[in-house]
Amino acid sequence: MELSKRQLEFDKLGVRVIVMTHEPPEKNLKFTMQHDIGYILLSDPESRHIKAFGIMNEDYGPDSLAHGVPHPGIFLVDRTGNINAKFAEEGYRNRPVIDLVIEAASVMANNKIEM
Repeated sequence: MELSKRQLEFDKLGVRVIVMTHEPPEKNLKFTMQHDIGYILLSDPESRHIKAFGIMNEDYGPDSLAHGVPHPGIFLVDRTGNINAKFAEEGYRNRPVIDLVIEAASVMANNKIEM
């Protein structure tokens, strides 16, 4: 939710915010509509990309409803697909500090790294 509140700051830096969850598209759409989300919300219900990034929370086994959920994290990726910064937390209740993410995005923008 903080990403939405700070969207204008990302926009000014030329940063496009995209969020990925393990939720199905229908649930993400409902969430987007209920909370007036201004960023793109991608679905990865089989956690293929979550596993590929190595961010799946292994605390939840296959029998859990939370199986496949990622650790909270933010990647700053440039237009060529290079990850320039990674912010991650282990617990699902913790989120990366958005001020630090904006600061890193600002450094990328000032160094002319196209995001």
